[in-house]
Amino acid sequence: MSNSQRTIANLEELLRNVEEEKHGLMLDLSAARDLCSRLESSKDGLQRQLVSKALDQEKVFTLLLHHKQFFLLDMSITLWNLLS
Repeated sequence: MSNSQRTIANLEELLRNVEEEKHGLMLDLSAARDLCSRLESSKDGLQRQLVSKALDQEKVFTLLLHHKQFFLLDMSITLWNLLS
């Protein structure tokens, strides 16, 4: 085999190796994109849950405040009636 034929064979082998590596990298890139998409979707869902929990907490706090005010008013009326 001549020197130029060996060089061509080596270059062809190198090209095959580079193409295999490129294919593997493309698969990794596709998997990374898929993972990013799923993480983004999960993040959006968690943000919606967080907003919902914050609204629930605000509602509970408001109800608690109204009940406290009602209780204080009721106690004031009771005390007024006892003192009258």
